[in-house]
Amino acid sequence: MTKLLLHSSLFACLSIAMFPTTSTAQTAEIGIDRSNLTRQSEAVQERTLQDIHALHATWFRDVLSAGTPQNMAAFVNEVRLAKKNGLKFLANVLPSAADYDNPVNENAGEDFRKRCGWAQGSSKLTQINLAKFAERMRAQLNAVKAANLTIDAFEIGNEADWICFNGDAPNGHEPTQADWMTAVRGYAHFLKAAAEVIRDPHYFPTAKIITFGIAHGSDRWDKPPHHFSNPARMVALLKNLDGSNYLDNAIYHVDGYGTHIYPYADNLEQSVTDLIRQDAAILGPDKPFWITEWGLSANAYPNKKGQTRADGIRDFYTTLDKLHLPFGPVFYYAYDLLIDAKGMLWPEASAVTARARPGNAETRPPAGAPCLECVKVRVGLPRVARGPAVDIGDNHFTEVQLPDGRFRGFDAHGETRVIDGDHPWDMGGAARIVLSRGKPGTYNSCGQWLNHVESAGKTLLGFIHDETACRYDVGQTHKSMSLGISTDYGLTWKSYGQIITGMDAPKPNKNTGEGDCTAVNGQDGYYYCYCTRNKDGGLIVARAPVSDPGPGKWMKFFQGKWDQPGLGGDATSLGNGSGHGVARWTTTGATVMTGFQKGGMGLFFSTDDITFTSLREPLLALDPGVWKRPDPSEVLAYPGLLDAKTGANQLSNSWMLVYAYWPPYEAAAKKYLVFRDVEVSVSNSPVTPQVGVLLARWCNSALHDRWSTTAAVPGNYTDYKLEAKSGYLMTVADPAKPSLELEDCVSERPGHPDHLLAEKGFCEAHQYQRLRTAGWVYSQVHQQTIPIYRCYNEQDHSHFASNKPDCEKLGTMERLLGYGLSQ
Repeated sequence: MTKLLLHSSLFACLSIAMFPTTSTAQTAEIGIDRSNLTRQSEAVQERTLQDIHALHATWFRDVLSAGTPQNMAAFVNEVRLAKKNGLKFLANVLPSAADYDNPVNENAGEDFRKRCGWAQGSSKLTQINLAKFAERMRAQLNAVKAANLTIDAFEIGNEADWICFNGDAPNGHEPTQADWMTAVRGYAHFLKAAAEVIRDPHYFPTAKIITFGIAHGSDRWDKPPHHFSNPARMVALLKNLDGSNYLDNAIYHVDGYGTHIYPYADNLEQSVTDLIRQDAAILGPDKPFWITEWGLSANAYPNKKGQTRADGIRDFYTTLDKLHLPFGPVFYYAYDLLIDAKGMLWPEASAVTARARPGNAETRPPAGAPCLECVKVRVGLPRVARGPAVDIGDNHFTEVQLPDGRFRGFDAHGETRVIDGDHPWDMGGAARIVLSRGKPGTYNSCGQWLNHVESAGKTLLGFIHDETACRYDVGQTHKSMSLGISTDYGLTWKSYGQIITGMDAPKPNKNTGEGDCTAVNGQDGYYYCYCTRNKDGGLIVARAPVSDPGPGKWMKFFQGKWDQPGLGGDATSLGNGSGHGVARWTTTGATVMTGFQKGGMGLFFSTDDITFTSLREPLLALDPGVWKRPDPSEVLAYPGLLDAKTGANQLSNSWMLVYAYWPPYEAAAKKYLVFRDVEVSVSNSPVTPQVGVLLARWCNSALHDRWSTTAAVPGNYTDYKLEAKSGYLMTVADPAKPSLELEDCVSERPGHPDHLLAEKGFCEAHQYQRLRTAGWVYSQVHQQTIPIYRCYNEQDHSHFASNKPDCEKLGTMERLLGYGLSQ
């Protein structure tokens, strides 16, 4: 792979972007329903979807049409038109008469028509022939895939808690416990059959799966009942039904709870609050609530308060915000209720999607939102997890949590290996090869490096760096990216082909192509891949829908648009492409990336996925590194950010910085894999200093060596035992207060290593071998600082640092070095 060194300046010319924050408006993703649009003419379909797009909706919902060839063709065309208008598609999966051996609806008739609007009755989910249903669904999805189209989410079932859409619901009688469980089992098996088809790697393994939209029948008005009371219990029971979890299991995970809300115009806030809180109390906040239908009747306005329907629409969104619950997209039902008899949009239609519009004030950060200068970072203890070895740490390390709570990491050097551990950083165990070099002449003939994994239930997506036409002895290789899928948590992989390639061909004695990509789910419906373009060293980005990230779906960002194909297209350079490892900080929604800036490894943040701004202080202070080993410099390569608890690159405030590491003066075979704790927080006002790196003291009794350093220590926790944490050093000098630069040095004069922490210039003047810049301390005491003394143990001939003037009775104090950060 390309040698990624931490000594160049990244994104120096990029403009400053506002630091991201969580808006008070939680319902920015807006959708609109239009049921059975496929039954209309293509002109009506196109006009409808153009109107929905013009309203700045981002989602469209309709039924996954029943499986005749004509219906399938009409549905594919509907999806095509939705995508043409930039809309994500939520397909509502319903049973069809073709799914039943004996499609007779016992509740059909006039009474049913009066209640539901049609006389045909409703079929029972318990009587579906699931094999027929699955076969029909595969045929429908095959048609969508054949047209090179994507379905972004699936809602399985519709209002299964009442008679109009489920013949297992009570038909004018109080349901017994047996009635309850019969209906729950019927829906569970229907959900499972649909989800297993959707999650098949051939179809849409990363599309969202949503439970049926709950109808919330009225206990007050529907007597005797034709619905189930407290219907969220139907969904809650799926978590442990007959010994199985139908919401989260090894095959699939449900991504959200569907619900329908039709509030009372005269008591909107209370009626919305009561329904959602009732559902949340039963289901909990572990998954977002997708409101797949909601609406207000035009006949109910003006209401008793004199409010218009537009006022009611705005009140609805405000009520959702007050609930402080996780919400997915919110779908207005229906488009037909937003147009007049001539097909023209009512004026209040714009209120439905007002907060989804670009520049709408409701989606902007509130006054006093956190700023980039308000971020505080503390880099903690390093853990050397693997090494020394020459054939490790040649990729951006990635990992996934397994169903048993353990973790599986992926390390690569031409071949990719898996390593299992009990903790995200516990990656020192045995390695097993899972990806090997391809056949001669293929795009991966020189190797496959797995740079990122994304989990979608039991399915893993693998973003694989590939190389071919390699002659590493003369600096030649050709790079690209491909996508792999694993259904056994990464032990075996199936290649789905290349997704990102460059515009150039292999050239003698040159690195060519595009690769070394790291990927992240932007949680906006897209995966983003940040890659190095070798012809100019530029950082480029491509994206693809989360629901279908396969070959041909990736588009590169070029001159302000995402319109260049991932395979062979052009791309705008975002800056210097070396050393990037991308993640998403969930606290703020920011895209965060490692990179290089003056003085070391930096952190870069973006709100738009293309414009990155660095913290003013490096994450780690680093001297220029030289790849050719041995060399007096140290090298940190292939850095990445993972969550300290989950191992994913969706980050909480507790991170791990992971990188390959060559210590100073060491040869190529002395490479290590390092995990380093990082704690991040956001204050209400600017913070100075922003970054601090832990000064730790390690003791090797056999070598009579106490080593106070900010660096990774080979043999940590074995040969070298952690003895003390001595505060934090700054990564740059404070521009407003006097400070001193400290260096980390070593001498072998005593016959063993004598590591020394000293002021800049001391090491060279006293014949110590300089290892690195350790960091900066204040010259004078300030709030939240702690003194750091240089001490010496005469018996061991060993220097060390201490926060105590008596050197903790381990030696005598030579001098006060300065004042580090206490926290």
